[in-house]
Amino acid sequence: MYILDRAAVDMLSEEIQEFLEGIRLEKRNRIRIRFAMEDLLLRVCEHYKESVPCTLELGRRIGRPYISFRYGGEMYNPTTSDNGEDQFSRRLLVDMGFAPVWSRKGNQNHISLWIHEEHRFAALNLPLGVAAGIIIGSLGFLLPQDVRAYIDANVLSQFFYAFLGVLSTFASLSLFLFLSSAVSNLGDIVTYGRYGKKVMNRFIGLSFAAAVTVMVLYLPFFHLTRSGTYSPTETLSELLNLIASILPGNPMSPFIDNDSMQLIFMGVVMGVGLVVMGESARQLRGVLTQSNSLVTFLMESVSRYSPLFIALTVASHIWNSRLSEFYDMWKPVAVYLVLVVGMWLSMLFLTAKKYHVSWKWLLQKLKPAMIISLQTASAGASYGEAENALTHRFGVPKRLTDFALPIGQTMYMPATICAFIATAYFLTEAYHVEVDLTWFIVAAVVCTMRAIALPPIPGSGIGCYAIMLARLEIPYEAIGAAIVLDIFFTFIGRAVDSAMLQMELIHSADSLGILNRKILEKQK
Repeated sequence: MYILDRAAVDMLSEEIQEFLEGIRLEKRNRIRIRFAMEDLLLRVCEHYKESVPCTLELGRRIGRPYISFRYGGEMYNPTTSDNGEDQFSRRLLVDMGFAPVWSRKGNQNHISLWIHEEHRFAALNLPLGVAAGIIIGSLGFLLPQDVRAYIDANVLSQFFYAFLGVLSTFASLSLFLFLSSAVSNLGDIVTYGRYGKKVMNRFIGLSFAAAVTVMVLYLPFFHLTRSGTYSPTETLSELLNLIASILPGNPMSPFIDNDSMQLIFMGVVMGVGLVVMGESARQLRGVLTQSNSLVTFLMESVSRYSPLFIALTVASHIWNSRLSEFYDMWKPVAVYLVLVVGMWLSMLFLTAKKYHVSWKWLLQKLKPAMIISLQTASAGASYGEAENALTHRFGVPKRLTDFALPIGQTMYMPATICAFIATAYFLTEAYHVEVDLTWFIVAAVVCTMRAIALPPIPGSGIGCYAIMLARLEIPYEAIGAAIVLDIFFTFIGRAVDSAMLQMELIHSADSLGILNRKILEKQK
């Protein structure tokens, strides 16, 4: 128990710092959290004008570290944003473990911060799952064939469909909740609403443009089976049927059927409706945003078992002699790497030329966040480094970074879109799925929206691939190959997405007329 005054704030800040030292966090993120909590304590002191009793609690629950303190007095929320940060981006920061939450319980005020630890090299768990699957599959041949067949049919297959069903369900909910909460908060920016709308629309527009461009560039490298002869009338009919199929027959069928197109439609319509309702729908917007956080947390919990799922899937493929589909994986990986690295280098040189800075200097400043994203396979883990580079090196105002960076780390993922499309093309070719113009339109929409609504956690791509395969009429058996491809794509994809986002925010700030070019000029 402390009597909260200036001296007590210093003591509490030191305790928080010692606690954070024992947590796996990037140094810049530890500093950010400490300063955020210290600022809240100082606000409480200034508000009450006199000392108030305060209790600090540091620890872990369900393996997750948290910081919590309680103070008496009248109802007062010191976490109220005053820097132009909107509700949706603040919720994303809460999910990343960078923003505290205030609540009132009884006659006391509570402030809590649940921290996401950064598991360096967490993505290595996925290739380790593949290696374990190869070992299990090889050792399985020591068992009698009937025993191996029984295990495959009654253990591996049951676990496969159960795990995939749970993850697909959460992925469907995540798609709907994320889109509805994101759209509904477009008009809820506190100070810079017009900037928020333009930036988010820019993210979505560039993502769709990237998907269409990539689909065209990939075509020469894959031999896709065309469905019959081309007929303008038939194509128009298919497009009209596609538009009609987007409209759900009832509010539950999209979730039951995991129909991604209908979920996209419902999410956008729900979000637009809440925007129209304005302030009267504020509480409902909060419920949607918090529900999205809950589903993301559940997906994160389920995704911890992804390495086991991968191991058993690979073992099943070995026992059933279905390894042939893995032999040609070099092609989508090679095409993906060439295209994604080329896209990244092109933007690097264009950005350096436009703002008259050295491309080597630009790469050096982008590198810290890229390395963290590469090691953790997580966009949120590199938040501190990306924020520092944007604000202090690239001249992007903090008022833009505060809401655009957390939203962009979830919504702007061009390299991930390239990965989804490369996987879709490869599996469509391998399983001889017939395609037409409608198929390409569906692929562009599904791959883009899944990347936009992809939870920023390792292993979340499995649920996305399950939805994508179902919508593109690719057999479920292809999920094993999709998982292995995702492992290759995840490492480079997160790093490239991090760099592309930082450069895109420079361009966004410039287009809005708020880029501080003096900071960039100092780097010459």
